[in-house]
Amino acid sequence: MPDEPSEATVLVAFHPAPRADFVAWVEEVRTAVAEVRGFLHLAAAEHLQQAVSLSFTDEEALQTWLDSPGWSALLASGVRRGIRREFSDLVTVDGEEPPMGVGVFVHRVEPANLAGFTEAQRKLMNLSAVAPGFEYSVLIGPRLAEPGIEEWTAVVKFRNDSLLAGWRESPARAEVLGELRSNLEQEFSESFETNSFGSIVRVTDGKSASTPEWKVGMMVLLVLYPTVMILSRFIGPSFDEWGAEPWLSMWMSQILSVSLLTYLLMPAATWVFAFWLDPERGSSVKVSIAGAVVVAALYAATLAIFASVRWLQFWDYV
Repeated sequence: MPDEPSEATVLVAFHPAPRADFVAWVEEVRTAVAEVRGFLHLAAAEHLQQAVSLSFTDEEALQTWLDSPGWSALLASGVRRGIRREFSDLVTVDGEEPPMGVGVFVHRVEPANLAGFTEAQRKLMNLSAVAPGFEYSVLIGPRLAEPGIEEWTAVVKFRNDSLLAGWRESPARAEVLGELRSNLEQEFSESFETNSFGSIVRVTDGKSASTPEWKVGMMVLLVLYPTVMILSRFIGPSFDEWGAEPWLSMWMSQILSVSLLTYLLMPAATWVFAFWLDPERGSSVKVSIAGAVVVAALYAATLAIFASVRWLQFWDYV
C-alpha cells in the first residue's frame, strides 16, 4: 500500500516591513488561500524575523499553490507594500528530513505557561542570531494540539548542518533550554537526523531512538558487497597495471570504497529505505519484516548476478 500523504509546509521569511503593512498582507493571503484545495492552515511570525507559513495536506498540493498565479499575485502585492522575501522558501514535509541546515522543534504549551515559553524562545532566538552561520529563526503558532494545549513550532536556519549542530550543542543554548523546558507540557520534539551508514536518529519528547543495529548491518552488507565486487573487477586491475603492489592496490581500493559508501551510496540507500530504517515509521513488526524481505530479495539478486555474469567476475575474467 502507498504511504499516506504527509502534511507539507512552506515557510517564507521576509525583510523587515512596517507591522501594519505586514499584518494586512497576511490577512490578504489568508483570504485568498482559504478555498485552495488541500490548504490546512496559515500562521504568521513577527519576532526577530517576519515570516508566514502555509500548510497543505500533501506536498503536491503545496507545490501546486506555490506555482499558481494566485501566489505570484500575492507576492507582487506584498512587494508593493514593501514586503520582500529575504531567503529562499523553506519547504518541510512531516516525516521527512528537513533541508540542509534547518532545525525544526515542536513545543506543546499550556496557556498558563505561554508568557514564560515565549520569553525563553525570545532568548534562544536572540542567542542563535549571533551564532556562526545563522540565517534566520522563526517561531510559528499557535495551533491547538488538544483542549488546553497549544503547539508552537520553532524553525532555525543555518548555512549548513555543521553550523546548525554547533549551535544545538552550544553551552549558551543549553543554559536557556532549562528555562524553556520548565514552561512546556512535555519535552519538545525534533525532526530526525541521518548519518552516512544507514542509521536514522529521531528525538521525540527529549528521548532519542535510532535505527536497530540489525537493520543497519543489513543495509551496509546490501551496499558493500556489490561495491567491493565492482571495484575488484574494474578498479583493482587498473591499479595493478599502474604498477601498484598488491598491498597498496588493496589499500587504495578500500579508500575508494569507503568514500563511495560514506558520501554517495549509503546516504542514497538510507533515503530509499527510510520507511524501514526510521525508528518511528519502521518500528512495527509488519514494516520491519517487509523491509527485511525486500533487502533479502536484493541480496539474492546481487548474488545471482555476480554468480552468473562472467564479465563481472574479477577472479575469472579474461
